[in-house]
Amino acid sequence: MLKPTVTIRIIALLVFMFVLAKTGRAQSDTLHLYYIQTQSTIQDSTNKKIDNWVKSLNGKHVDIDVVAYYSKLEYKKFAQQRNDELFLVLNRKARALITIGFIGPKKGENSQRTTVDIIYHLTGTPKVAPVTPALGKKEKTPETAIEVTKTKTEPNSKSAVNKDSLALAKKAEKELEAEKAKITKAEKNRLKAENDSIAKEKAEKAKVEKNKLKAVNDSIATAKKDAEKAEAEKLKSEKKKKEETVASDEALKKDLKAEPKEEKEAKSTKSKEEKAEKKKEKEEKTEKVKEEKPAKVKKEKPAKEDKEKEKKEEKAEDKKEPEK
Repeated sequence: MLKPTVTIRIIALLVFMFVLAKTGRAQSDTLHLYYIQTQSTIQDSTNKKIDNWVKSLNGKHVDIDVVAYYSKLEYKKFAQQRNDELFLVLNRKARALITIGFIGPKKGENSQRTTVDIIYHLTGTPKVAPVTPALGKKEKTPETAIEVTKTKTEPNSKSAVNKDSLALAKKAEKELEAEKAKITKAEKNRLKAENDSIAKEKAEKAKVEKNKLKAVNDSIATAKKDAEKAEAEKLKSEKKKKEETVASDEALKKDLKAEPKEEKEAKSTKSKEEKAEKKKEKEEKTEKVKEEKPAKVKKEKPAKEDKEKEKKEEKAEDKKEPEK
């Protein structure tokens, strides 16, 4: 029967061998991201896929390679744009959980030109490339790639990669902040321009409204003045007409007054002429009587009476003429 110490040693050895075997079998996994044609921006579905992948790591640190494929040389710039966009997104979402070993475009099949692969494995385990047709051939010197080769002869390679990764992440964060500041500034300028435009438009509308109101008031004032002027002219015309009517009436009255006077004068002249004629006739009669024989005394008395009667009649006629 084995001693307890020997048994413990055997169990420890078996556990150590099991861990070594598990470590030796560890291989890389790949997250496939798909784009539409030459699009470089990340869609909502792709963004959600990256979020789910970060959650699946459960806080474990991984080393990653980001490979964007292109089939022809003219598509290489779109692959590089996808890498740049993914670099910013990965550093924003999982900076503390990843170490980027390689990121850049690689030549692949025509069917892979819309694909970007994130090849990852747990940090500290040997890197075993997955069976991927696109990774079968490796470019000698990719221009825009960041590649770090890990070997046992370089014990500080991991810390160097971490430093580079942190530096890139900080740079990316600064770029993001600068971009945000730029966007914020542009947005502020746009809002300011819109507000200025609205204020200018309001001022112009107010000015137009003011001018319109002024024109209406001026028109009303002019119409009022014209009405007052017309009313004054009308009153003046009526007054003048009235004065003319009064003058005409007065002239008519004068004419009417003048006519009876003329008639009266004419009648007076006529009566005087008649009196003169009567007087003449009487004188002629008196002379005729004188020429005749002298009458008796008895007959003379009636002649005196006749003279007195004639005088009374003349006085009566003189009184009647002023009454007429």
